[in-house]
Amino acid sequence: MAKLKRRSVTVRDLCDVMELIAPCRAAASWDNVGLLAGDPVRKLDRVMLTIDFTPDVLEEARRARVSAVVSYHPPLFRPVKRWVADPTTQEGVVAEAMACGISIYSPHTALDSAVGGTNDVLAAIAGLKDVGPFEAVAGGPVECKLVVFVPPGDVDRVADAVFDAGAGRIGAYEKCSYRLRGEGTFFGTEATDPVVGRRGRLERVDEMRLEVIVPKNRINDVAAAVRRAHSYEEPAF
Repeated sequence: MAKLKRRSVTVRDLCDVMELIAPCRAAASWDNVGLLAGDPVRKLDRVMLTIDFTPDVLEEARRARVSAVVSYHPPLFRPVKRWVADPTTQEGVVAEAMACGISIYSPHTALDSAVGGTNDVLAAIAGLKDVGPFEAVAGGPVECKLVVFVPPGDVDRVADAVFDAGAGRIGAYEKCSYRLRGEGTFFGTEATDPVVGRRGRLERVDEMRLEVIVPKNRINDVAAAVRRAHSYEEPAF
């Protein structure tokens, strides 16, 4: 039996896990949370945790050869007008981190709002009972469902593309999808160049309905992956 080849863990995987622990949508409107610096597709080997991202923390991260630092407080709050490696400024320390290939993620008030997060821990230490938030956090679903119609011969290629872009993850399971065979119709106008059939007439084609769960913060990446992998001039999704 052939062994399954496991893909490398990336900075994007760290972002996905942090989004499950402390969804960015739960952060205060004035805050700056999420991946603040770095390359999402960079391989992730080691992660360091800190309260503040300081020059000393950067030096320790560099010595430890970590790939990313999760900094509770965001080192970037104001708009950045220049990136110069200068240890006397927060922007300069972040620029130095990026030059070293170190990504920076900040949860801050998203972690404060999370169940079991900072405030829950502090409340438990203080022995508080019947705790609750002072104000409600803007909610809404963090995931949606993508449906795309694909020729049967393309379905695996398109599925692999959306999986690589972050779709199809349910709990600890990856590459989850639902597929249903059916018949699609289209009428191509004179401005079209259909891959299947001819323009100027009603076509009926065999297609697969491919469904996957997509995190909302990945929908643009997944939609772009559909367009790259799909053979149709204008994919329907």
